[in-house]
Amino acid sequence: MIGKRLRNLRKKSGLTQAELGSELGLSASAVGMYEQNRREPDNRTLIKYAEFFDVTVDFLVGADSGEQREVVDEIRRLIQSHDGLMFNGEALSSDDLEQILHSIEVGTAVAMAKKKKDKSE
Repeated sequence: MIGKRLRNLRKKSGLTQAELGSELGLSASAVGMYEQNRREPDNRTLIKYAEFFDVTVDFLVGADSGEQREVVDEIRRLIQSHDGLMFNGEALSSDDLEQILHSIEVGTAVAMAKKKKDKSE
């Protein structure tokens, strides 16, 4: 589980194992071993990964499905890929975009909680 998540995060970021290793102070070989589940990263390394990719350690170890984060990240990518977004004829500032993204994050958290509750009933 950890290896797959680490590999997916690295690939989404467009980094090679060597590039990621350099960013985290690891060898490319160590990154590869973690991704193949041939070695498990220690706590300090998990924290480095989590901070670098802006995810939780819970997500990395599988305690959090990350479904909400994936939805919000996809929306973030879509919004950020469009220059000059406007609302009521005025360009949105970076602060405006962050507020919109935060609202989407809250909305998806509520929707996911409802979905989870509905499944348990």
